[in-house]
Amino acid sequence: MRNLNRLQMQLSLLKRYKVSISIIKLTPLIDVLFILLIFAMLVTDHQKFRQINLSVSTHSNNESQITLDELVIHIRMDGELFIGNKRSTLVSILETIKHKKEKKPNVSILLSPDKGLPFFKFIKVVDQMRSSGITNFNIIGNDN
Repeated sequence: MRNLNRLQMQLSLLKRYKVSISIIKLTPLIDVLFILLIFAMLVTDHQKFRQINLSVSTHSNNESQITLDELVIHIRMDGELFIGNKRSTLVSILETIKHKKEKKPNVSILLSPDKGLPFFKFIKVVDQMRSSGITNFNIIGNDN
């Protein structure tokens, strides 16, 4: 009996003080995460990444049509570079272009990549040309 009274007394105290169990509610947490996401999206700098403007030349790749004011650089599928029929390195090609530009500022530079040339090899050549100050060049198609 004594135990029963004691138990009833404890139950009445529990009901009176309403002991609550801590529960983490997810709704406010999700609200805060969404606010942080929106803040991050608004604060992020949406800058334009460097772009390369490429213009396509209407010139053909026939040797008979190439004039003296044009410098044709062939890029083979394996990444080897040629000026005309002479094999060359990228560094020497850049020096040749600068030398020709000093003599004739209006010399036209034509890049002629092979059809199956991997794009990253072509971009590597274009990036090196642009970083050395050569920004005016055209891309011509190759019939091979």
